[in-house]
Amino acid sequence: MSIVDHGDGILKKEDPEISSILKDQLEKEGIKFFFNAEVLKVEQKRAILREITGEEESIPVDAIFMGLGRILNFDSLALEKGGIKTEKGKIILNKKLQTSNKKVFVSGDAANNLKFSHAAEMHNMLLINNFISPLKKKLDFKYFPWVTFTDPEVATFGLSEKQLNKKKIKYIRLETNLKEDDRAITDDYEYGKLIVFIEKKLFNLGNTKILGGSMIAPNAGEIIQELMLANTAGIKLNAFMNKIYPYPTAANIHKSLFRTKLVEQLKPWMKSIIKKWYRFKT
Repeated sequence: MSIVDHGDGILKKEDPEISSILKDQLEKEGIKFFFNAEVLKVEQKRAILREITGEEESIPVDAIFMGLGRILNFDSLALEKGGIKTEKGKIILNKKLQTSNKKVFVSGDAANNLKFSHAAEMHNMLLINNFISPLKKKLDFKYFPWVTFTDPEVATFGLSEKQLNKKKIKYIRLETNLKEDDRAITDDYEYGKLIVFIEKKLFNLGNTKILGGSMIAPNAGEIIQELMLANTAGIKLNAFMNKIYPYPTAANIHKSLFRTKLVEQLKPWMKSIIKKWYRFKT
């Protein structure tokens, strides 16, 4: 199987380390990538590719799958007759998904923000709340999750490192590969990786919240669910330390990552006090 892409890599919205791991795994399965390239023509079961350098290459082909994306088309709706304004073919919306016609709202792909099925669910939950509650909500994607259903899966939630830097939010990047995780060893996915962004605090790291993160592993979309819940609900790291994970469950990697960071946080003088207290008690 070959993948031809105009860009210079895969999953550009993901952390570069995560994307690189997925690419390596797919290549091990025999998938070939041709980046910065395009298909000029197909003839006699051969596809002629042209790279950005101008060089051409021929590869065998039995079938073609082409990803074209989606384009919004409201031409047949005559939106202007309903007082609904558009700009460059897109409906103008406020943060409450309300159009220029105050009685008309939009959800799903037509809202033109995040084209996921669960984004439409998020839109609908916001609209229902605003229709029946005096406490109006605005669209906010800081907790939004998604899963790329490759093998292995890539699961991402919350704010990315790029977004955190753009918003000037102070954070700590925690990451671990799964080489020493017993479940990963048992199920043969030691190549996996978990990245989590947490609030930056000088003291009491256990009282910090999770800002976002990403994981690559088989069933990553399921394994990472409790991190997504913690991100949305403001659950702090101490809650993970107080939870007992049945051994060897895949989600135990969350506690393992946080425990390692909490231990690293202990300063020499803190360890000295703990040792003295232990000796005194015994």
